[in-house]
Amino acid sequence: MKQFSATRIYILILAVLLTVAVLCACSATGTLPGETTADDLCTTEESVTSTGEAATETVDLSAEFLTVAEDGVCLFTIVTPDADNGENAIAMTIRAAILDLAGVSQVEMKTDWRRDGEEHDPYAFEILIGQTDYAESSSVLRDTPYGAYTIRAVGRKIVLSAWDNASLTAAGKRLVALMTTALQGNSIVLAGDVYEETVVDEALYRFPTVPNAQISYIYNAFLNDQLIYEGLTEAHYHDYLASLENRGYTCYADYSRGTVRSATYHNGEYTLNVIYEGYYEQLNVILEPYVKEKLPPKAAAYEKVCDTAFVQIGTEYKNLSTDDAPQNGMCYIWRLEDGTFVILDGGFNYAVGAENLYAVLKQLAPEGKKIVISAWFISHFHGDHAGAFVKFANSYRTKIILNAVVFNMPTEQEHLQVDHTWHYWGTIEPLMEYYGATMYIAHPGQVYHFANAKIDVLYTMEMYAPEKFTYYNTSSLVLDVQFGEFNMMMLCDASEYSNPYIRNNYGDSLKSEVVQVAHHGYEGGSFELYALIDPIYVLWPVGGTSFSKMVQNGVIYSKDRNAYFFAENTRILQIFQAGKTVSIFTIEEDVGFTTYTCYASVENFVAGVVKSTELKK
Repeated sequence: MKQFSATRIYILILAVLLTVAVLCACSATGTLPGETTADDLCTTEESVTSTGEAATETVDLSAEFLTVAEDGVCLFTIVTPDADNGENAIAMTIRAAILDLAGVSQVEMKTDWRRDGEEHDPYAFEILIGQTDYAESSSVLRDTPYGAYTIRAVGRKIVLSAWDNASLTAAGKRLVALMTTALQGNSIVLAGDVYEETVVDEALYRFPTVPNAQISYIYNAFLNDQLIYEGLTEAHYHDYLASLENRGYTCYADYSRGTVRSATYHNGEYTLNVIYEGYYEQLNVILEPYVKEKLPPKAAAYEKVCDTAFVQIGTEYKNLSTDDAPQNGMCYIWRLEDGTFVILDGGFNYAVGAENLYAVLKQLAPEGKKIVISAWFISHFHGDHAGAFVKFANSYRTKIILNAVVFNMPTEQEHLQVDHTWHYWGTIEPLMEYYGATMYIAHPGQVYHFANAKIDVLYTMEMYAPEKFTYYNTSSLVLDVQFGEFNMMMLCDASEYSNPYIRNNYGDSLKSEVVQVAHHGYEGGSFELYALIDPIYVLWPVGGTSFSKMVQNGVIYSKDRNAYFFAENTRILQIFQAGKTVSIFTIEEDVGFTTYTCYASVENFVAGVVKSTELKK
């Protein structure tokens, strides 16, 4: 038989004395409840068996009552995180209440800092505020919804938990109210099973929590809300998707490109768009009300009635009120195999612009068929892009069918901070309602299918968040329009601020046969971005005067934003500058442009007067 050493006998005696001390301490704060309702209400400790081996046993530290203060003495210590994020102010409020209510002279306060290898004392009576590194805080936080607070007794700890400061502040005020109600003479006696959960922020409350992650930012976007998490890995993204499925959410679609991973989930009440930006280690969760009809359309069967055509319409037309022809503006059209159209932007809010657009659509529509626009994409709400929608939709109400409008935009407050185009929304929204068009709010990683076209949304301003929105073009969509293996990179008015997000997130996956020059050739594009896209054909939506200057700068200055288009050793075969022209291309799936016809103007297009048919291969 093994012999007991003196050391082991000493340890055994110490363990027995410690157990007696614990029982005495428990009785000092009330009687023990008859049963334990959760593992979190127990603390595990190691004791020594008769053989000297370590054994694990569970000691119940919960009590029927938790006496915060008694006979002029505060029995609890207030604990806050070592890195203060507003918790200290809440602690001071609770401290002041205890001093006032119980007439005590001192309330001990400390942070959760501890030396390496040191453990927090499970037997100490403490009020834990916020996300301390105590196991009790972590346990309660895990079960606390976003936008709510929890006050819960866990053994000898009173835990105040919340994901956001506003909710935690509300928890502090509520604890003060509970202590006021629990005042008995100069003693504060709370129930040992105190447990409250209250919603403070209804918008946040709708979001399912991300396991083991802290919210970095809350962004209120147009018609939806967004939570942003920084410093996460792709594993967090996949863990979150798994947690959504465990909570009854259904996956509608997922997406992977470059370092971006994206998925759309819904539960019949809300739709969640989950986007992971691998380069930035950022997870974005976008929540909006669930509407089945507003989920991006998937590929569906259709009847082919014509070949695919693509049109670049120049918007360098004179405004009736001035002799100056605008140099900007952008109008692109795809005629799909089912005879319907997809439009990107359209140009200015001028009558001549609407007339030109209608003339082209009418000429290209299947004979005897009404013009059907499957989708009208609005890249952003500057007048030279969104203006044409207003004039066109008003002028041709009875002559077209409009099925969908796809866009994303800043909130009204953001509009007014950096721009004055909010009035366009007030005009466009009723027009969409008149046509019965479905309104799609685009998000990064979404894919829209219309007949034989597949359109990837690569960028919206949600990807730029939480950076401060200071320049309106940063809200411009970036789209990749695909026909099989042939794709067209439509940069719209991408800004110098959104440019890095596009480059860094997608890298070499941006490679495309066609590129539309960003922001008409003004600030927004870069040599690095165009090199990643590595195009064969270049679409340049700008007037002739500005184009001449840009060409000169690009040739002369190697660091000019458009220098790539004139550099050596690129794949570029041809540049198509919009000006006043109408350029029509036929597209063969997987092959790309097969024919090209250029007309000097819309009038020439209608009359059939051809300017050029040279397509370099």
